[in-house]
Amino acid sequence: LAPVIRDRKLSGEDLMQFIKKSEMPLTNDGRIIAYKRVNVQDSEKGIYKDCHTGKVFQQLGSRVVMPVDLVDSSRHNSCSTGLHVCNLGYLGGFRGSNTLIVLVNPEDFIAVPHGETTKARVCAYDIVGIMDNKGQLHANNGKSVKEPSFEALIADIVQGKVMQPFEIVTVTNYGQT
Repeated sequence: LAPVIRDRKLSGEDLMQFIKKSEMPLTNDGRIIAYKRVNVQDSEKGIYKDCHTGKVFQQLGSRVVMPVDLVDSSRHNSCSTGLHVCNLGYLGGFRGSNTLIVLVNPEDFIAVPHGETTKARVCAYDIVGIMDNKGQLHANNGKSVKEPSFEALIADIVQGKVMQPFEIVTVTNYGQT
């Protein structure tokens, strides 16, 4: 990560704190499990839209990407342009009706806001799961999610038993291309 940290001004310490506070293990291939709040676009087809613009449509199996130069790399900006992900501790602070479980490569982290190590801006993530309503309720209330189905899903994700991305959703200026 050294070249990425140097080029992007990302604090390695902030990224390590994000990982530590996420209460989730890394995957066997070194990716970081994070979460993304979204709203339902089409419940029958399992399509979700971002909460900020309502224009970024995504689903289980999507890889969502944004050009690095469009993501704000400043650690000093709490909310800014980029793809936002969070850890379990921040889910109650994100709006949205549904929670996606995403995988982020360490090199795709652009900024972890200084002093707010529960959320991050990234340039890409893969959607590998959807948290059920019971899990969301626990997370929203600041509790650990100890549901057997959630724990089994996370164990599969850690081992790499996930759907591989079948589509790329590219986001430019908060509009899907």
